[in-house]
Amino acid sequence: MEIADSVKVHLSRLQKFHTQRYKEAREKKDLLVKKINLEYGDQRLYEQKMKYHNKSLETLMLNRDVLKLFRETPNGIMQKTAPVYKLPDFKNGRAHFLSSQKNIFGFSVDTYWFNVSLIGLLCIFLYVALYYDWLRKLLSVSSRIKIHKNKLNLA
Repeated sequence: MEIADSVKVHLSRLQKFHTQRYKEAREKKDLLVKKINLEYGDQRLYEQKMKYHNKSLETLMLNRDVLKLFRETPNGIMQKTAPVYKLPDFKNGRAHFLSSQKNIFGFSVDTYWFNVSLIGLLCIFLYVALYYDWLRKLLSVSSRIKIHKNKLNLA
């Protein structure tokens, strides 16, 4: 009974906390919508949604087709819905599919800029490798090692 009571207290605290966070976020959103409506007119947001919204993309990004919202794994409970809003678990640049950001060396970086930077660094590396002809040198070293092993096996 003690455990059940402590769980109830904890869950009620969590409910109050998240209800308050929801109210604050809702108020911020309402203020932003009012500001946009005053600045651009009442139909601006509706027009933008009709012009740029893609229902299929929304379904993919929020994973709305899934029946179970969470999955139990050996490491804990895994969130299956709205992967866009989930923070990555790793600190080395790895992240789940459709993650909006990646963590690297303790810093959060937008996935777009992380990927662009990684592609840029890879291009620079490959340019240097082509300039100094590293592939030919690597192949010649590996062929010499293979020939040397064959000579040792024959002897």
